[in-house]
Amino acid sequence: MRTPYGQIKDNRKKSTLAMGASFYKDYALYMTREIKGYRILPRDTHKVFEQMFKPKPDEN
Repeated sequence: MRTPYGQIKDNRKKSTLAMGASFYKDYALYMTREIKGYRILPRDTHKVFEQMFKPKPDEN
């Protein structure tokens, strides 16, 4: 979780517990709203989640 989510500017100085809570909150928003097309998360966070969770072309 430290990399790449921990590299986001807002998360760099957070403790592990605070980052974990932030990650789960952002992940819930990503899975419930961002997948449906609503832009809720900040741009950097959205890009990280796209890299981490977007299906690969061969997984479809």
